[in-house]
Amino acid sequence: MSKPKFLLIAMLAALTALAPQLGSACSEVFLAGPVVSARNFDFMTSLGEIRVYPPGQAKASTYVAKGFSPLRWTSRYGSVAFNLLLPAKNQAYGVERVAAGVDGMNQAGLKVGSYYLFKGRLPAQDARPVLDVADWVQYLLDNFATVGEAVADARSGRYRLASVGTDMVEIKLHLFVHDRGGNSAVLEYLDGKLVVHENPAVRVLTNSPYAQCCAALPSKGSAWKSVPGGAGSLDRFLRGAYYLAHVPPWPRGARRWTPGWLLSRYSPPRR
Repeated sequence: MSKPKFLLIAMLAALTALAPQLGSACSEVFLAGPVVSARNFDFMTSLGEIRVYPPGQAKASTYVAKGFSPLRWTSRYGSVAFNLLLPAKNQAYGVERVAAGVDGMNQAGLKVGSYYLFKGRLPAQDARPVLDVADWVQYLLDNFATVGEAVADARSGRYRLASVGTDMVEIKLHLFVHDRGGNSAVLEYLDGKLVVHENPAVRVLTNSPYAQCCAALPSKGSAWKSVPGGAGSLDRFLRGAYYLAHVPPWPRGARRWTPGWLLSRYSPPRR
């Protein structure tokens, strides 16, 4: 079994314990070496679609209120992405459904995942071009090859990220971005300001602000007294951090994946 497939199976097995029976409850854990991202997706509706986008397409932000200029770009990279479809008949966008980007990867190896952020608050309205939050994932996949490029663009201030209303929920997200080199970053807007966590020490994301989740971890050097089993965002973050901390380290000097090495750590010896 190949390296990515084998380790992905192990991580997804752990994620079954992270998945609660609630809407708006998603979790991700990320391994930087080897590069493996594993997530679950739990939401109040299951209607969605997979889209394949070629490079070279002229695009504009889709769900922008009247009187504001949508951000426009031409895609540099092809990508495949999963979008959640939410009803929008009573919204001002002129469409029946909003397609909100959930997760995807482009041909350069940039991977972007979105997670509902209950405490998120986007910038106040101004005259800058508008990128709607439903298109945020796809915009990054279209334009950037690395985490560094995506972070630099987010910090440039050349556009304003705007919320998107639907008939079910206002879309409020933060992103977990990774590249083929193992770099990662969390992008979130709190109190109207961009907050970036580059190459975070704890490579887990749920539905609460990243710093708030990290503050709930045991202090450095302290033992885990217990691992919480609840469905809340902080509980899922703590479980993800615990699981991630107990993944065996990559064998020093290993150039190829050796499944037997990992199996020997978890399987009882044969009699």
